[in-house]
Amino acid sequence: LIRITLKALCVDPDERYQSVGDLVADLENFLEGQPVRARGRSRGYRAAKFLRRNPVGSAMAALLVALLLGISALSAHHAQELREQMARTSAENRRAEHITNLLIESFTEADPTRGHASLSTRDLLLKAAERLERDDQTAPPDLARLRLAVASVMARLSMYDEALSQLDQ
Repeated sequence: LIRITLKALCVDPDERYQSVGDLVADLENFLEGQPVRARGRSRGYRAAKFLRRNPVGSAMAALLVALLLGISALSAHHAQELREQMARTSAENRRAEHITNLLIESFTEADPTRGHASLSTRDLLLKAAERLERDDQTAPPDLARLRLAVASVMARLSMYDEALSQLDQ
């Protein structure tokens, strides 16, 4: 109201209201809670006036924005978890494929169709143990499990010294 009064009493005619209708329109806007021209056109002032006139709609819009931000953050978190899970799964697949290839190579040596003499189970286990000694690509926990499996079979075949050798490594 003070700004309206000061604009009406301004010394410079270009800064005063151009007509009584303009003054009445600003007074009506003031009474209705609308922005007044005497105040200027700042965005902050107009936004504050809008929020005071529409508290329910403004609160709902703020709630909607907060909800959308929350959903976005949750989606980003889940996407990161999925990427991590995919990386772990891929690493597990590579490990499983490597171990499978080790086993296939061990059994391929006993394949008579490839020109190899028929190997006994004992010879096959010894070759597998040799391959494990040379292996530098298998992760230590996986290598330990393979050595334990070979040692277990060796012990069942009364190959106790060889089984102990596998367990010592």
